[in-house]
Amino acid sequence: MTNKRHHVYTRRNILRGIGAGGLLLLPFVRNRSSMAQTATPAGNLLIFFTPNGFIKSRDGMPAFDASGTTGASFVLGPSLAALESQKADITVLRGMTNKVCTTNNSHDDIVRITTCWQGPDKGLAYGPSVDNVIGDAIGQLPMYVNPEPNRDSAHWRNSISWRGAQGQAPSQYPFLKDPGAVYTNLFGNGVGTGAPAMPDQALERAKARNQTLLDFVNDDIQTFRARINNEDKAHLDLYLDSLQAVGQRVISGPTTTGAGGGVCAPDTVQARIAGLPVTPVQNDDKSPPGLAADLQANGEVLVDLLAAGFACGTQRVSTILWQGASEGLDPFKDTGSPDHHSVSHSSDLDTWTGIDRWYVDRFAYTLNSLRTVGMLDKTIVVWLTEIAQGHETGDYVWILAGGQSLGFKTGQRVEYPFMGNPGDKAALADPANRPIGDLWVTVQQAMGIQSNTFGDPQWCTGPLTEIRTA
Repeated sequence: MTNKRHHVYTRRNILRGIGAGGLLLLPFVRNRSSMAQTATPAGNLLIFFTPNGFIKSRDGMPAFDASGTTGASFVLGPSLAALESQKADITVLRGMTNKVCTTNNSHDDIVRITTCWQGPDKGLAYGPSVDNVIGDAIGQLPMYVNPEPNRDSAHWRNSISWRGAQGQAPSQYPFLKDPGAVYTNLFGNGVGTGAPAMPDQALERAKARNQTLLDFVNDDIQTFRARINNEDKAHLDLYLDSLQAVGQRVISGPTTTGAGGGVCAPDTVQARIAGLPVTPVQNDDKSPPGLAADLQANGEVLVDLLAAGFACGTQRVSTILWQGASEGLDPFKDTGSPDHHSVSHSSDLDTWTGIDRWYVDRFAYTLNSLRTVGMLDKTIVVWLTEIAQGHETGDYVWILAGGQSLGFKTGQRVEYPFMGNPGDKAALADPANRPIGDLWVTVQQAMGIQSNTFGDPQWCTGPLTEIRTA
């Protein structure tokens, strides 16, 4: 029997009545037709982890949260103020629940939040994490980085990225901390940085051609869009971006457009690596004071390298862990690890809020880095932490960003009301509370994996339609 989608994707059906635009669209049709049976993921995923939860509210008012839903009613809490200029690119997501938490229902659930499988050992995952599920689908090992200061070896505190199938013994693969090693992994011996300069008149003609070519066939493109589904519209947008990038590559001089569709200039980031501070090695969960600037400098270079990897098309899935669960330096007062964890158990809400804001600045930097290389709308960014404010694993506030080309809706706050006390494991299992697995279902579908479950299927109810166009 002919597959229905494959039948639709024939030149006769999909390009009928389309004029000159068909010449540009034909390669896209051929490519998508060949993927009728097995969809290939599009775009990128970046998981951004910081430890020890956030102060969701203070004095009955949002802090690391927002009020309203969309538009003028969508108001960020003061802890998120650094994201105000980028509010249109984020979703504040509240109420997700870890249905497979450990007995402790606390920090050690870092091993569960990206895998969504239960198991007896708090230090082991019992299934692959979402970055590895997507990486396997596209045939690429995800890149997992930890900016210094950080542990030198795997531990449950940094166990967020796992390759192993259910029941395997420690399956976490090595992470990278050295920006030089990250550069080598992403770019090998480097990526060329440009084409020769063009004479002024030729440059102007190239600009004019680049501006008018897609405009000339715009009616054909819109006719074509009306005949395809939302998943393929996302792929079409990426394809059209790449066409436009070809012209831009010619006219933009010393920078190139990479296979990822963004500005591919990793050498500018590589040049900063030599100037990074020499950071002391972290001893277990202990690090000395005075290293907040090191963490920022090392982390921002790693962020820029990951963004360059997306833009150049050398990497599609990455995870960055800024500090480990139940540890972490205090970057607000610039004291050492595990002071961040200690503050999260104290009544010092001012310091905890200051730490939250420091990491919000790092997240804002990350979004700007992706935007600068033209990759924010093509990259799903998920900022998560292992616990909520009360050291439990329900009623989280997490931040999503980007991914508009992959159907993600931004500029909003979405809340799934939490029923019961999140410190009660029975409440976590309540079917009324929305499972984390549904978020990862939504992410993997955006990346082309058409499954309605992630992790343990019994704890999935389907994609989050509020955050992504079906």
